[in-house]
Formats: sequence, structure tokens, C-alpha cells
Amino acid sequence: MFSKKNEAEIFEVLEKYRISSEHSNAAYKIPHLGRFVFLKIYRKNNSGLIRRASCLFAAMRNKLPVQYASPARRKAFEEETLRHWRKCGYCVPAVLENPFTQLNPFVGLVTEFIDGLTLRELVGGGKNNREDLRRLFCEIEERHEKALRLEDNKLFHIDANARNIIFTTECIFRVDFEMGRPWEPPLVCARREILKMLVSLGDEVPLESREETFRLFKECYRRQEVYDFINRGVLQRPFQKWHQSKEKKKKRKNPRKITLYEIVSLLQN
Repeated sequence: MFSKKNEAEIFEVLEKYRISSEHSNAAYKIPHLGRFVFLKIYRKNNSGLIRRASCLFAAMRNKLPVQYASPARRKAFEEETLRHWRKCGYCVPAVLENPFTQLNPFVGLVTEFIDGLTLRELVGGGKNNREDLRRLFCEIEERHEKALRLEDNKLFHIDANARNIIFTTECIFRVDFEMGRPWEPPLVCARREILKMLVSLGDEVPLESREETFRLFKECYRRQEVYDFINRGVLQRPFQKWHQSKEKKKKRKNPRKITLYEIVSLLQN
């Protein structure tokens, strides 16, 4: 029988391979057969009382966001999405058979480890990164054109923050697909990806380069229907005064943080 003592011992052994993660999951870079593999162990979400109540209500309607689902459901969704992206020719880590039998009691996913420069490191390094950013933005344009045309809502990277986009010499890899709402139409998914990436990018890029970076994005990304949908989603939300007050507090707390209203303004200009 697998006990809490066994679990503690396994995690103690794994600790030296652990890599930083802002999620509740445990993530590891482990050497195996002359290379590194990436291991993610899905943990239960210990969200607050209000969020748990809203998740329960969503589950009753069969519309629970993936990130709040059970570990097994989150793993199944991420593995399915990774395989779909690779089948469509996009750069994501290959899913591998779990070689660590002692981890069988856990819900885990093993993939190849992608070694490269994250978008966060790229824009924060003070180097001339314009061509790399152009490559990223053009990839998003091409993929979204295809996904919207084929109505394929699996070809969107919902958690497209600057840590989950990795540049290698060969291509741009996407990692972490443990977020999504499978019932949403492609246009909604496109808006989610674009806003997630632009918020993260806007927070990371130097202030003096922010406007130029957004201008470059608009040069490459031509989905006007997505821009219009973003504008409506931000500027026509109910309770506008509450949202504006919330974003003002965010700016007072950290003036470097970009708001959704600033993103809309930059995209319109």
C-alpha cells in the first residue's frame, strides 16, 4: 500500500531536480538516458472558498475550466493538446512514456525537456530582439488564421505568458497547456491567448520599448476580428467603473504593470 511516508520519501529524492513553478504542480528537470526529461506531477488545486464555490457551480453546468479540474482531467487535457499541436506541425514538447515506475501512484506527465531562452528572458535581457519577436508574432498570426478558419479551438495557447514561450535555434516552443475552456469558440480562445501574452509581455518589456513592441505586434498580427473582440470585451464589460478602479489600484501598487485599458489603447494606436 502506498503511504504518506512513501510519498514524502519520493518527493525528498526529487527535490534536487525541482524547477521553479508558479503553479500548484511540482515540476522537475530529470536526467535520463543521457538527456533531460521534464516531469510534471499534478496536484490538487487548493483554491479559496469563493473560487471553490464557483468551480462547484461550473462543474454542475459541465463548464469547469480545465485548470480547476481534477489532476487526472488536467493531465488528459494537456496530453491531448500537446499531441494535437504536434500532429498539426507546431513546436511543443513530445510526450514520453513515464520511465519512473516509482511515480506510478501519482498523476504525472513526462515530456522532452526544452532548453532555450524564454520570452521573459529574451525581452528582459537588453538585447536587440526585434527579429525574434517578429518571428513569434508571425507564428501566432499564421496559427490563428488556420485555427479560426478551421474552427479548431485546440490550437490556442491559453496560458501564453512569457515563461511558457521558449526560443530555440530551430523554432519557438510552447509549454504548459493546463488551462482552457474546451467549450469556448475559437474567437474567444484567440482573445484569451492574445491578452494573456500581451499582459505578460507588457509587464516584462522595458517601458521605453513597450510602444514599439506593440506596434510590431500589430504589423504582424492582422486578425481584425480578434482586435474588435478584445475592444468589446474590455471597453463594454459590465461594471466599467469597478474594473477601472481595480486597474488604477494595480497601477498604484506597481506602475510598471500594464492594464487591459492600456493594451486596448496601444492596439488602437
